[in-house]
Amino acid sequence: MGCTAFKANKLTGFSVKRKIRRQSVPILLKGNIWIGTFNGLNKYDKNTGEFYRYFKQEHNKSLSHSSIWGLYCDKQGTIWIGTYSGGINYFNPQKQIYREYQASSKEEEGLSSPIIGMLEDCEGNLWICTERGGINKYNPATRTYKRYLSKSSSCNLPHDNVRAVYYDSLQQVLWLGIHLKGLNKLDMKT
Repeated sequence: MGCTAFKANKLTGFSVKRKIRRQSVPILLKGNIWIGTFNGLNKYDKNTGEFYRYFKQEHNKSLSHSSIWGLYCDKQGTIWIGTYSGGINYFNPQKQIYREYQASSKEEEGLSSPIIGMLEDCEGNLWICTERGGINKYNPATRTYKRYLSKSSSCNLPHDNVRAVYYDSLQQVLWLGIHLKGLNKLDMKT
């Protein structure tokens, strides 16, 4: 398996030593391309042409789980890594700092799980799509969680399997892609 780079009107192929099986949406951060896979996080350094791999290890300075379904780079340059079974990881690539935000059955203690994707709103809140737990809001400043579920009165979700999210900053709304239920609008002002 390999990758292809396009530079100066020329396609260049190169091989990848470790297979990249399933990728989430890649992100670009300080000239590096980060790709989430079922087998961990991969960083492609375009200056050296090298791949680096980050995955679950026994020590606490690693990912909480290697199956990555979502990546997001926030305003501070921190990478938020959504895993299928290990919650979310906050990762500062320059300082190699990891912080875990685990799933919990109690809203005040953590996120729903499994994590599918995420994004940041203009107030710095992280909105997290989950497969069976609706949309979760995490406020990093206050370290508080809020869940928006189909059975709650605070929103009108037709189902708790939220597959995609888009933030419209002008209207202050989230557009949610609900599995087999179409597009749903969540007004953040109400």
